[in-house]
Amino acid sequence: TGGCQPGADGFCDQDDPDVTMLFVGTNDGGFRMVNADTGVEHWIYYPDELLENQQQLRENNAGNHVYGIDGTAAAYVKDVDGDGQIEAGDGDLVHLYIGERRGGNELFAFDVTPTSAPTSPTGDGNINPVLMFRISGDSGSFSKIGQSWSRPRVAELLVGVSGNDKVELQPVVIFGGGYDEAQDSGFGTSAEGNAIYVVDAITGDCKLVISDSNPGGCDDNVVVSMDENGDGSSDMSYPIPSDLVVFDSDGDGDDNRIYFGDMGGQVWRVDLEPALGNKTGIVATVGKLAELSDRTGGAVAADERKVFYPPDVVQLRRGEFSDVYNDYDMVLVVTGNRAGPLGTTTTDRVYALRDGTTGSLPDADGNGITDTGYPKIGGALAETDLFDVTAVDDPGASALLRSSHGWFFDFTESGEKALASPVVLAGKLFFTTYLPEGVVSGSSCSLSEGSGRLYGVDILTGGALFNWDGVGDGDNLTTTDRHYQLGSGIPSSAVPVFQPEGVTLLIGGGSIATVDPDVDLPRERTYWYEE
Repeated sequence: TGGCQPGADGFCDQDDPDVTMLFVGTNDGGFRMVNADTGVEHWIYYPDELLENQQQLRENNAGNHVYGIDGTAAAYVKDVDGDGQIEAGDGDLVHLYIGERRGGNELFAFDVTPTSAPTSPTGDGNINPVLMFRISGDSGSFSKIGQSWSRPRVAELLVGVSGNDKVELQPVVIFGGGYDEAQDSGFGTSAEGNAIYVVDAITGDCKLVISDSNPGGCDDNVVVSMDENGDGSSDMSYPIPSDLVVFDSDGDGDDNRIYFGDMGGQVWRVDLEPALGNKTGIVATVGKLAELSDRTGGAVAADERKVFYPPDVVQLRRGEFSDVYNDYDMVLVVTGNRAGPLGTTTTDRVYALRDGTTGSLPDADGNGITDTGYPKIGGALAETDLFDVTAVDDPGASALLRSSHGWFFDFTESGEKALASPVVLAGKLFFTTYLPEGVVSGSSCSLSEGSGRLYGVDILTGGALFNWDGVGDGDNLTTTDRHYQLGSGIPSSAVPVFQPEGVTLLIGGGSIATVDPDVDLPRERTYWYEE
């Protein structure tokens, strides 16, 4: 979207009429720009390989759903002089990036920079789209891409250029390798989707690929083959459909860390640095933070957890409730099979993982794989390293929490699973789950939609924060106070809406809910210095 209202990407002059545009991919195969005020569609882009779906859509026969551009766009907005106006003459730009999700294995980049200030709120905003590049998973360095589920993330990284330790801050697009349809009916490794890509945000050239093998052809020839055990077999062999968490871990102005999960229930960390000396490009160091599933051949279905959604990350600089770390980054992860929402065999969970390596991952030999001992002696965190608070009313009072590397609790209802990303507000973790049999219809002629829950817990302990079961006066909260019952259907993530009167959580899905998270305003950064 674009417009002059606060918080939106500006496509207009503050003195000119406001104009807001919606950019959306649709399952007929098109990527559209629609004026939000009038509903008028001003243009549509169809990838050539999706045009063949039009006849099938016209016939509308019974059978499997036909997918088109099923992804969500990400925006890169550059306002060179910071005046709140997007003016091409100043070098300002607006770029959009979108994948196909179930519709295919491609990613598209569009330049939608207005050629001049808009003259009417009902017009096209003077936006003449240009297809900058398209990335296909059919060949070359992008052959690891499966279905392009992972939403592109635009970041600014320090990149080594021209040797001699020269670096530049450059825009890049980072995304996971995507999904393999074979995961619909099983749990296992795959040669599709098991990669992380970093590409130039302007040209689409490959800057970095991280996977179990080198697909070749990467622009700067910077490739990490992930072989954590050094035995020639890789653990990064599961698809990565999740969006990625990319952030600036040290506050110096450039993004340098990634967290994500995969279809094997593994949680990974990647540190990014510019190549120095006589090298160019980006250097990555990869480490496995946790194993949340049993990936052995004899694993029971209850332990075959998948991570479809990005974690949330909170940087903590205190040792409260931890005897293991003084400072650590808390990585909050939820599990659930988005491709099988009606399944009831897996015990899904929420996890809070303490990453005590707050600085750079150690990589003494420079092979791109962190040294042994991360995140603890013995390697990745496992269930035995975490405190199970499933049945604990007051986990903060337990010595087990202090001696652990984090906590988790089970979703206790049959088939309950998380199908949206978690969010942290003021030390409170909020996320939704879906219960496939949570709503039972009274009529044999209608189908049950299932129901949803909203969870609200303390990120440090996993304990309840609200008297959501309505029992007692709220002084003695129990495990049943952790969740709030929602309506029918699969709920969305809990979206915080910030207004002058406070913060409200908005949850969509089969029904709409608003919940007070009890978060005060304002919350803003304060800067100071001392001479």
